[in-house]
Amino acid sequence: MATSLAEISKQIYMVRGTQVMLDCDLAAHYQTDTRTLNQTVGRHLRKFPEDFMFRVTKGEFENLKSQIVTSKTERRGGRRKPPLVFTEQGVGMLSCVMNDATSIEFSVLAMRAFGQVRQTSDSQNILAKKVENLESILQEFKQIFARLEGKIDTYFGSTHKYQHSLSVHEVSENFRHPILFADKTQVDEIEDILVVVAKYFGIGAADLKTTTRVKSVVVPRQIAIYLIRKRVGIGFREIGKCFAGKDHTTVLHAYRRMSEAVCKSGLIRDSITVIENALHTGVQQRSKGLSVPITI
Repeated sequence: MATSLAEISKQIYMVRGTQVMLDCDLAAHYQTDTRTLNQTVGRHLRKFPEDFMFRVTKGEFENLKSQIVTSKTERRGGRRKPPLVFTEQGVGMLSCVMNDATSIEFSVLAMRAFGQVRQTSDSQNILAKKVENLESILQEFKQIFARLEGKIDTYFGSTHKYQHSLSVHEVSENFRHPILFADKTQVDEIEDILVVVAKYFGIGAADLKTTTRVKSVVVPRQIAIYLIRKRVGIGFREIGKCFAGKDHTTVLHAYRRMSEAVCKSGLIRDSITVIENALHTGVQQRSKGLSVPITI
């Protein structure tokens, strides 16, 4: 029987996104068998709603067993049906129902253990998000360095072929666009997206590049960020350079927010479809050598 906070914490598992303890582990703490504990609970079912206690499915039980590092056949593997599991509130209620000499002491330890596990889980989630952001930043740097390498190879090849040195003016002309080292095709597509989104919402393309937080501009700007990321595929830092130098985190937040909106809002989804159709038509016209403005 586990008696320390650390040992109880090891018996807390995640099921349906909720922290729970198994009936067999709780029975051991109360120095009884699982059948007796479940019978006691059965006599007080009104005190155990589903957010306090529930029986896991066979699939959940298989997944649960994978979380359990050590398991005794009698207590876990040899069961005929999946176990009952108790949430933090259910464990607290169980101590009232069992009402023996160890119930209060164990209940206090269990509440502390749930809190400790929850705090650890929150810390891990925060760390996972930081790692995700770092991986995104790393990918952007890889893209930038790849483009830089291509530019350098091109210019060094040019100087070698024509036996002349590049002037500061020549270098600045080739690197003057805010999208660092982006090629002309990408630059054109970004400009098309800004123009079409602005026209669709009846605002100026220049408005999208400002820092204003007016609602009539914020949503179109988020749509533009979403489409640039989706269609052009450049990094969030590079996208930010199109919008008054917005930082990576702000652009990432705008992209994620619009990605969620596309799934949930038919209006947003329809608007993006119209805009993408207009963009597609414009690309086809340019590929045929036609100089026709993109229209909505």
